[in-house]
Amino acid sequence: MTGPTDRESTTASPDPRSASRAPRLQRDRLTVVLYLQLCVFGFTMYGFSPSIPLLADDRNLADAVAALHSTGLAVGAMAAGWTTARTAVRWGRTRVQAAALLTLAGAVAAYCTGPWLWSTLLAAVVIGGAGNVIVNITAAALSDHHGPFAPAAMSEANGISAGVGMLAPLVLGAATLLPGGWRLGLWLNVPLAIGTWWVCRRQKLPPASPAPRAPGTRGRRFSTEFWSAWALFLACSCFEMCMVVWASEELRVHARLSQSTATMGITLMLIGMVAGRLYGTRLAQRWPTGRLLVCSLALALTGFAGFWLLTGPGALAGIFVCGLGMSLHFPLAVSRGLAAAEGSTDRAMSLFALGQGLAAGLGPFTLSAVAAVSGIHLAFLAGPALLAAALVLALKLAATDQPVDAPRS
Repeated sequence: MTGPTDRESTTASPDPRSASRAPRLQRDRLTVVLYLQLCVFGFTMYGFSPSIPLLADDRNLADAVAALHSTGLAVGAMAAGWTTARTAVRWGRTRVQAAALLTLAGAVAAYCTGPWLWSTLLAAVVIGGAGNVIVNITAAALSDHHGPFAPAAMSEANGISAGVGMLAPLVLGAATLLPGGWRLGLWLNVPLAIGTWWVCRRQKLPPASPAPRAPGTRGRRFSTEFWSAWALFLACSCFEMCMVVWASEELRVHARLSQSTATMGITLMLIGMVAGRLYGTRLAQRWPTGRLLVCSLALALTGFAGFWLLTGPGALAGIFVCGLGMSLHFPLAVSRGLAAAEGSTDRAMSLFALGQGLAAGLGPFTLSAVAAVSGIHLAFLAGPALLAAALVLALKLAATDQPVDAPRS
């Protein structure tokens, strides 16, 4: 895979300005289009989760029943994992991405207007599926387009997407004060998705490559390096989902914060993730992914210690630092796995989507089951266990790091 680079030659000149002539991430029109499409996913998903309790209030649904909509998202993500690679090869990434954007718009409209529980649950499954198709296509296309600078591109793309996504709960909250209610805020996803499709419709994405096959075999297996990156991604995704769903409860119970302040703690974590991903774009152009993963996991562990051990403002500071560390787990693990996929980026990204669905479905549920027996504070000890397992895998990946600007063999 090759990406756009600055072809101006560099020499061993002592002039410090020579560093500015080193190859850098080049943001061309295709890059901007992919960033924009990922922002649609971010705005939709960050707005969908806080809409679930609002829907439950409107329909008088029990919490357990309302939570099935989150399970629907996970089911949709896993379905996207099974199908995206095949459809991208058969129909092309450009067509599949366009269909996903329009399908997402239709599913959000169905969720807002569905009169029955089964209709909103089905809409949640479709939202999860279409949204994760967008993520899968975007990540694979960025990896193919930017080559050795894919980690930087993915970090920046996810940072911008998360930053846009953070506006969604604010829009949803403001909409509750209007005559149309919270649904009016969620409805904004429909013109956003359709408008993005319209703006991006003339931009062709890099074609998907069929998975290479060895003679006499049914399909080529991924390397140990890929599976190490995938396992690291799974552990980090489980940790992130547990933090997103249950961290506010830990802040309320153990840190003895009010419900409103505890909820603000999640916002601090997300702010840390956005800041980390945007600054991580610069780091990823200088440091290999394995080394960056080790540092980010160590930072997340440090922040988690403050979050879990301290009370009051100390716990809030801890969750912010934890968010900074968590910020690079997704983009770096995915980019490292795709780089090790040897051209099978769509099939590899589908496996990451399956992992994301498993993490969303199993992580928070397992933690809540343990918390029912031991309490939320002790149940959160699963967090450092997951990060420690990921750290071991990151150290293994760091041992095989290549220079950032070196093409992969």
